[in-house]
Amino acid sequence: MGTSARTGSEAKPESARTPPAPTVEQILAHLEQVLASPVFRTSRRCQDLLRYVVENAALGRTDRLKERTIGVEVFSRPAEYEPSEDAIVRVNANEVRKRLAKYYLDAGREGVWIELPPGSYVPEFHVGPPAGAAPAPAAAEAAAAKTETAERRAAWKRPRVLALAGLAAAGALAAVWAWKPRDPMEEFWAPVFRESRPPLVCVPIGNANLLSYRLQDELLRQRPPFSQPVVAQPGEIEILPEQAMNSTTAHAVLGVALFIQRHGPTPEIRFSSQLATEELRERPLVLIGAFNNPWTLELNREIRFIFERQDENNETIFAVQDRQNPQRRWRVRQQPRFGYDSPDVDYAIVTRVFDPASGKPIVSAAGITQRGTRAAAEFITHGVYWEELAKSAPRGWQRMNLQVVLQTNVVNRTPKPPRVLAVHFWRRGAAERE
Repeated sequence: MGTSARTGSEAKPESARTPPAPTVEQILAHLEQVLASPVFRTSRRCQDLLRYVVENAALGRTDRLKERTIGVEVFSRPAEYEPSEDAIVRVNANEVRKRLAKYYLDAGREGVWIELPPGSYVPEFHVGPPAGAAPAPAAAEAAAAKTETAERRAAWKRPRVLALAGLAAAGALAAVWAWKPRDPMEEFWAPVFRESRPPLVCVPIGNANLLSYRLQDELLRQRPPFSQPVVAQPGEIEILPEQAMNSTTAHAVLGVALFIQRHGPTPEIRFSSQLATEELRERPLVLIGAFNNPWTLELNREIRFIFERQDENNETIFAVQDRQNPQRRWRVRQQPRFGYDSPDVDYAIVTRVFDPASGKPIVSAAGITQRGTRAAAEFITHGVYWEELAKSAPRGWQRMNLQVVLQTNVVNRTPKPPRVLAVHFWRRGAAERE
C-alpha cells in the first residue's frame, strides 16, 4: 500500500486514522495514575510487577521481561530458582491483568492505556479506545447528539424510582469491590503493621571461631570427611562471642526486613542477645531462626508445634514435634563432625501468636537448619503460598493464633519452595482448627 494521501471519496477520515504511539513520558505518567488508583493501592506486589514491566518495556528493555528475571528482580527469588516449580510470577501477572481490566472498566480507555497480553510479560501501550470502538463520523455524531438531547428531556419525565434504583445498583457494585478480601498474606501481617510502633526483628547471632593459618592450611589439605585427626596447638583457636551469622540466615533476615519496609513501617533489627524481656510486651516482634534464637525456643512452652533436639548414640536428631499427636514428628539427623553439611530435606515452622497480656503480635519464621529458616522467611513474604492456605482457613483466622509446618527440599545447599505439611489455628486457650 502506498503512503501518499488519498483524495476525494477515498480520503480517510481524520477520526479513523491510526493514532500515534504514546511517548515514554505519556506512558510513565499514565502508569503513576494506575498505580495510585484504589484498584492497585491494595496490592504492593501487583504495583511492583506492573511498574517493573511497564518501565522496562517503555524504555526498550524487553530482554528483562522474562519470567526468571522478573522473579529475581521483583520477587527477590534466588538466581537459580526454577519458574516451573515456583509460579509466583505467573500468579501475580494474572492478578495484574484482572486489576487492569477492573481499572479500565471504571476509568475507560480515552487516552493512553496499558495491556498485558495473556502468556506474555511484555505490555502493550495504546492510545484511545480499543479496536472495534472507533469514533463515529461527524454525521453520526450529530445524530447521536440529537438523540442524547431527546433522551435527556425524556429523562425528566421518568419515575424517580428508576434513578434511585440506578444509584442503588451502582452502590452495590461499588460495595462488592470495596469488600473484596485483601491478600491473605497481608491479612497475616496486618496485626503487625497496625501497631503504632514499628516491629523488632530479632535475629540470631553466634560465636566466630578464628583459626591459625597453620590450622586452616591443614584443614584445607584434608577436607571433610577427615581421615586423620587434626590437632590444634594452644592459641591456634580463638572464640569471639556473638560475632557471626551464616550467609543463609542473613539472606532470610534481609528478605523479611525489606518486605516489612516495603509494606509497612521500617523495622528495627536487633540481635537476640540484645533483646530485653520487657520489649516483648511493648512492640510487635518478628523472630528469625530456631535453635540459635532463644526467644524462638521460649515459644515452645506455649504452642503446639515445637522444635526439639536429642542426642542418640553418635548422632544428633533435630525435629519438629506435634505435642497433640506425638506420633507426628519430622526429623533431621546430623553427625556432629558433619554438622555443617546440608540435609536433603529440612523442616520449618511459621508461627503467629498474640501475647496474652499485651495482645502484641509475635511472628516466628524458623527452620531446623538455616535452609529451613530461609524457606520459612520466603513463605511469610510471598503471597503465592497463602492463597491455598486461606481457602481452608476457619472464619476469622485473621485474628487467631496460627502455626504452619513446612517442608523444603534442599538441592546444592539451596532450599526449594516450601510445601505445607500441617496447619493449626486456635484462639486463646483452645484449639480451633487444624
